[in-house]
Amino acid sequence: RLAWQTSADQDGDPVVYNVSWRQASQATAILFTTANTSLQMTGLSFGTSYYWSVQAQDPYGAVTAMAGGTQVYSPMFENMPPSAVPKA
Repeated sequence: RLAWQTSADQDGDPVVYNVSWRQASQATAILFTTANTSLQMTGLSFGTSYYWSVQAQDPYGAVTAMAGGTQVYSPMFENMPPSAVPKA
């Protein structure tokens, strides 16, 4: 689940969020538009990096990008090394 903070429009207009999402090996991003401040992602490949960003947009086309620019998400596990085998 990706989540971000609510954005407030200067004029009090309602805001929607344009979420851009792409796999590291892809040049073209998938775009989702939502009024929610989170998005549930499915179908992620283990060990693959994904890049995402969010823009807040009002009904008149005014757009503000999220602070920090494009973010990276990488679904990976980090396993602990095995315990040392005690000497007999």
